[in-house]
Amino acid sequence: GKCQRAVKHFMISAKMGFGPSLTMIERLFAAGVASEEQYAEAKKGYEDAQEEMASPERDEAYKIFVRDYEGYTREFVSPLRR
Repeated sequence: GKCQRAVKHFMISAKMGFGPSLTMIERLFAAGVASEEQYAEAKKGYEDAQEEMASPERDEAYKIFVRDYEGYTREFVSPLRR
């Protein structure tokens, strides 16, 4: 039903590298709504997406961003670290 549809949508976005969706799949797995296979598939997809997006330039840009805003707007920076 609706729960399985939600699992499918969370899996799609987790496989695109969206961390909060992976967290939701993990919670749904713990609640018995998502299967172990679904969780494993979402986790692998998430890790693959993160690896594909990784680059030295992105890491350097993040360091500059954090350096420039550290202590200034902690609420704004914090969600990006999750």
